Amino acid sequence: MAVLLTILKIIGIVLLVIIGLVLLIILLVLLAPIRYRIRGNHDASDTAASAKVRFLCVSALADFKKDEGLSVVARLFGIRVLRKEITGKKDDADVKPQADNGPKEGITPVNTDAEQKSDAAQVSDAKPQMESGGVENELSADELSEDKPKPTPDERLEAVGDKLDTISTKLAELKRKKNHVVDFLDRDFVKRTIDRAKKLLLKLLKSVKPRKSKGYIHFGMESPADTGEILGKISAAYPLYGRWLELRPDFEQKIIEGNLDISGRIILMPIVVSALGLILSRDFRRTVKLAKKI
Repeated sequence: MAVLLTILKIIGIVLLVIIGLVLLIILLVLLAPIRYRIRGNHDASDTAASAKVRFLCVSALADFKKDEGLSVVARLFGIRVLRKEITGKKDDADVKPQADNGPKEGITPVNTDAEQKSDAAQVSDAKPQMESGGVENELSADELSEDKPKPTPDERLEAVGDKLDTISTKLAELKRKKNHVVDFLDRDFVKRTIDRAKKLLLKLLKSVKPRKSKGYIHFGMESPADTGEILGKISAAYPLYGRWLELRPDFEQKIIEGNLDISGRIILMPIVVSALGLILSRDFRRTVKLAKKI
């Protein structure tokens, strides 16, 4: 009996350790921030951009340069596990030489007398066949056009009536679906589900929003009027970028250059908790069940 209790005690301890490890991993995944940083630079001499993401022991880096292409590197515990490069250039070995199937430009092929006579004989033999074939094709086309009966006025009216019936049936079906959608959106539990989904979306956008951002854009068009027009349109969104992005309009020359540096972090815990609360709610289940009947 004591041996059995000891075995059960060991099994219980092992199970508790496993459960604890699983909970620890879940908490680490939900509470550890996903850090990201995006940088870019563009001017007359170079164009480059990079994006880096770090999460626990995993990191990934994507680097793009105008002359070198795109390279992606992934690391696990600092050890490189993936490296991929996309240069966008074709090697010389991949370019196949064009086959010389015909005479070169500027050089006229020379035919012998025998070849010219044989070609003339083939052309003379082919003419009667082409003429006879053309007549046969014309006759067959005429015969087909004569054999095909033309629709009577009653048949035409009947075809138009069938098309109108089809259109009216489709319109009635669209109207029925529209009424179902309107009735679906008027339900109280559907409205509550939509409100919770909006709050979840806002929380997601707030979590993804960069913490630190800075950059500038120096731009100018061929015409000062075009530069002023673009500046006016961009300035309409000034509250969104005014704190971190600097605009430098140039009314004297055509130019576009600038740089960008954005960094932030994403924590999954509030997003996952809100998503689970939405999915497990009774209103969400009723909304999904009703949506399937539309």
